[in-house]
Amino acid sequence: MRPVIMISRLRLTMGFLLFTSVIGLCSEPDLLNKRLKLLAGETATDCGTVGIREDASSASLCAEKSFSAKRAFVVRYRLQGIDSEVMVALAGTNSGHVYAVQYDSMGWSSEGLGKNARLLDGNHDVVEQCPLPVQLRKTRSHRLTCFPPDPNAKGNIMSPTMEPY
Repeated sequence: MRPVIMISRLRLTMGFLLFTSVIGLCSEPDLLNKRLKLLAGETATDCGTVGIREDASSASLCAEKSFSAKRAFVVRYRLQGIDSEVMVALAGTNSGHVYAVQYDSMGWSSEGLGKNARLLDGNHDVVEQCPLPVQLRKTRSHRLTCFPPDPNAKGNIMSPTMEPY
């Protein structure tokens, strides 16, 4: 994992004082990874992180196989954010429980959260236990979700059935 690099400098340009900031983000958000380890355990199979336009098939298959074998796992899917880094993930335990985690580097608002969702980690992670009995489903983009399709779901990032998740 790469460390977060922050470089700030003042620059005088054409008589104006400008502040320039360059932020290099970690390849994997630390808060999300810590939360996934807390949920699934330190020895969980890491099925990987799927990039925004990458094929999710092999990472999803890894998670499905781990879930079927009752082995702990984590899988992450990057989503296109507007002004922040956004990811969704599943964390499965050896006992068959699965948690859906949504991460936003800018943080989430509590507005619109489902009644079973918890806002954690300085409002960066939304965690919700998957409904029992857990059933993993593939979306059109081959990402996994544990929530049943909801034809009445509003089109927002918090909707568990919204694509591209």
